[in-house]
Amino acid sequence: MPSVDFLVIGANGLIGRRLGSLLSEKGKEWAGTRNRRDEKGLSMLDITDSAATEEAFREYNPAAVFLCAN
Repeated sequence: MPSVDFLVIGANGLIGRRLGSLLSEKGKEWAGTRNRRDEKGLSMLDITDSAATEEAFREYNPAAVFLCAN
């Protein structure tokens, strides 16, 4: 996967969903993750799994990260 401008962790929550919408409106390339609730277009990520989190950072290579997970 190519690099993205932003990685939104917890993109299916209230804040993450709104942030993703704003980034899209601004024409920014971003990727989002979710944990429990399945949602099309978002990758599964358990942020308590350090290996999985490191892999997500390597895969997306974001310029910035927004942690919206709770």
